[in-house]
Amino acid sequence: MGGGQAGETPTRRSPQGDVRCGKTAVAMVAGAQVGAGGAQTVFLAPTELLADQHTETLRATAEVLGLRLGLFTGALSRDQRRSMLDRMATGALDLVVGTHALLSGEIRFADLGLVIVDEQHRFGVAQRLRLGTRGSTRRPHLLVMTATPIPRSLALVLYAGLELTTIKEKPPGRVPATTKMVSRTQRATVFRQLERALRAEGRAFVVCPAISSSEELIGVDRTYDEMKARFGDERVGQIHGRLSGDERRALMQEFREGQIQVLVGTTVLEVGVDIAAANIMVVEQAERFGLAQLHQLRGRVGRAGQRSACLLTFGEPLSVDAEARLQALCDSDDGFRLAERDLELRGPGHLFGYRQSGASGLQFANLAKDQGLLKEAGDLADRIIGADPDLSAPEHGAARSAVERWERNAAVREDAG
Repeated sequence: MGGGQAGETPTRRSPQGDVRCGKTAVAMVAGAQVGAGGAQTVFLAPTELLADQHTETLRATAEVLGLRLGLFTGALSRDQRRSMLDRMATGALDLVVGTHALLSGEIRFADLGLVIVDEQHRFGVAQRLRLGTRGSTRRPHLLVMTATPIPRSLALVLYAGLELTTIKEKPPGRVPATTKMVSRTQRATVFRQLERALRAEGRAFVVCPAISSSEELIGVDRTYDEMKARFGDERVGQIHGRLSGDERRALMQEFREGQIQVLVGTTVLEVGVDIAAANIMVVEQAERFGLAQLHQLRGRVGRAGQRSACLLTFGEPLSVDAEARLQALCDSDDGFRLAERDLELRGPGHLFGYRQSGASGLQFANLAKDQGLLKEAGDLADRIIGADPDLSAPEHGAARSAVERWERNAAVREDAG
């Protein structure tokens, strides 16, 4: 990657790697290389919570490298926002971490050299390019980060036009989490494991498929009450998309410091949450999640190299497909192998957590059978965008409407946490 970053021609690249393999560190090295040449880097995070966390995680390294770091989100006050806008436009910041707020039309950069995009955003190509041309005299390099490993056959479609780089190894000292399936009828087993983890001064995540409980779903509300009854009100917190950004930041800080030891939440916890002391993950109704998503959740524990556990609770009877999915997770810690299995079992739509069904969102196309047709469609799309980047021609009206609808849906998913 380094050779491409150093060149004059802008690169478009997607680093592919397993959970906990150090993708953020790779992105930071790329930012440092760009900063050494006097240019700026933008790091787009999927939520304010993760933008805050990335900022704190990168702060020490940025100081060592002499990079001036800033945070830009919708939570800034008017004065803070004005100050950040000025510092970005004048080149007083080398590295800016932020959310969708960075796509505002008022954003300008002195010399933007690198855009790092977390694919959880589902940003459209037009949005990425629009960001990359504000105030700069050159087109910046682009890194598209992914939360989970992606089967190469799918990646070649989703990331057409991007160079793929594979990070094959994890940092030394990482110990795989012990993963077990536990029936909902064996609640005592879950509590024993939680108590053991907390006695070791650890932290526990408990993830539910919904905020509110129903006849079919176990929600955060009911589980939160259950955990408080077991461990005490002061040791348990809850986090989900209905909380404000300030509330979520405060909760994560209390959890990080140990004021809260058990955090009950939704899949808002899935991507990027980095709590060194976290040593146990309980996923309620794990049969309702995809393999790649479960692997990503499991990656939230044991990040400091300590022994950790992931308990997959399930309701009975368990379907054959669901049992195969959960057993695959218990048998393997290889994210690429699990992603391939997930593609076989559930289809590509679930790999990014935005569909519960196996549908791919590709009408009349099958990723396994229609590679030639998909490549032809991609080439045609490239020619259309090359001739009409804004899709402003009358004959491209339907395509423009489809892109706008897709980007609106992406923003709604991000806002929902």
